[in-house]
Amino acid sequence: MEIQFDTDAMSNLLCRPAALTALIRAARHGAWSVFISLDVLSELLSSSSQKHLRARAEGLLRLFAELEGQFHTSLGTSEIWPVELDRVVASTPRAPKKRDESVRTVLTDLVRARDPTATGAREVREELMGKKAVWEQQAIQDRRRFRDLFIEKRLKFRSLVSELRAYGPSMVPEGIYTIVLRDIVERPHFPVSKLFRNTRRYRSIRTWAALQHLMMFAETVPPDILNQHPMGRWLRSGRNDVFDAAVAAGAAYSDLLVTEDAILTERCRFLRNRQCIGFRPIGLDELLRLQC
Repeated sequence: MEIQFDTDAMSNLLCRPAALTALIRAARHGAWSVFISLDVLSELLSSSSQKHLRARAEGLLRLFAELEGQFHTSLGTSEIWPVELDRVVASTPRAPKKRDESVRTVLTDLVRARDPTATGAREVREELMGKKAVWEQQAIQDRRRFRDLFIEKRLKFRSLVSELRAYGPSMVPEGIYTIVLRDIVERPHFPVSKLFRNTRRYRSIRTWAALQHLMMFAETVPPDILNQHPMGRWLRSGRNDVFDAAVAAGAAYSDLLVTEDAILTERCRFLRNRQCIGFRPIGLDELLRLQC
């Protein structure tokens, strides 16, 4: 079984020694492969707290040492996409061995440093915050545009709910795939039709696209209307929606995504129930109970 963690779940695990011990024991017993994506790793190491940064580095080094051959870094989402366009991917794409080794070196340096926040973590944090600022600005613009359209066309939330109830892989707009192919992986001539036809391939791109589509629904509906239906609780837009979608897309080839994010969990459950994604979202405590 392959297991991915999002940032909050991994952070929670690393600050709870007993939980970390329980995970190691369960992973050994169940022969689990446990992954941390480079996207999640970058966010974990962007902390401005010396205490948190050192604890995270120590916990990750413990996972590498005690789950030798079972704990790995995996590619970030944007690195997975060219790989899955070029060949069939059957399991979580691992980072190259040299990258694993460099990650261990960085973690060791963080543990040994008097001030771990000054050993490259500041640059990681500033780069990540810069990316998030760009994503948030784009989300603000989208929110205004979609909500103005909602009001202008006098759309009804109930009609959007009906559309969501009939949701499936074929309903993801072609334009989202086009953006990925043209602007992110720079493969403008790759046939978009392949992404629709072969539902067993291109899992990461398809996961990203489906979550982006749900974000469009979230940006469309004004907040005061969302409380009209239970779906409204996970259609609320948030600052980290884009990053969360990237983390989930990075887990597309795993069996489980461990997350403490209630909204991301609901969105992933919704998409899994409609055959849009293959992995199952699960909380940390629920994961640890699997081997009890």
